Amino acid sequence: MGVLFKLSRCGVWETMLRWLQAYLKDRPFKVFMVGTYSSERIARSGVPQGAGLSPSLFNIMMYDTPVEEGICSCEYANTLIFALQRIRYNSSSLHFITGQNNRV
Repeated sequence: MGVLFKLSRCGVWETMLRWLQAYLKDRPFKVFMVGTYSSERIARSGVPQGAGLSPSLFNIMMYDTPVEEGICSCEYANTLIFALQRIRYNSSSLHFITGQNNRV
């Protein structure tokens, strides 16, 4: 698990790493859709949705996101947004693009 590797590199104690591994490993989940639950599955990655610890674990995973000139990233909780900076006539503007290629 990537987050455990990053935490171990930061000096987090082995006891805490084992606790987090037990917390994150083989979590069962179901999906509720159109009034029906799916069969139970095992989550192999990610963090529990709605858990108080999840935003912190996400931020730990993202803290070393590469920085490139002309690309801005904003991260919080479980959301990551990238924006491209475009220069026109000595003025810059940020454009956020949705999945439908529409500007927001």
